Amino acid sequence: MTDDTYRNDAQALLRAINCRNELDSLLDSLILVLDAFERLRRHTENGSVPGDPAALLETFGRIGAQLESVIADAGLLGFGAPGDVVDLDRYQIIDAVRAGGVREDTVVEVVRRGYERDGRVLRPAEVIVAERDEEQAQ
Repeated sequence: MTDDTYRNDAQALLRAINCRNELDSLLDSLILVLDAFERLRRHTENGSVPGDPAALLETFGRIGAQLESVIADAGLLGFGAPGDVVDLDRYQIIDAVRAGGVREDTVVEVVRRGYERDGRVLRPAEVIVAERDEEQAQ
């Protein structure tokens, strides 16, 4: 075995170990989110549904924020917001509507957020955009 082959094999092994460690760390963090859902499920199965629906929504909101934090720490970033200019490499246009005073191909509504990691789009954002307003074009 040559020195270059040994070096390449060692680097590949280190990358694999690093990926495994990153995955283990992500899963450890997700376990905490699963624990929160499990506590909520057990609480509601015992007939202890909060009399105030706002309390239940608040609990879901906290768990959702916890999940968003975990995935952001893992490098998964959401994108897509009203006012964004559409980049067809990152956005999928599912409809266009008239929207006075808004530039053509500007996001008016986000139907599903997009997600990326390390600059690579994992899922494009599905959006509704402003269509060209003939009055503004003249």
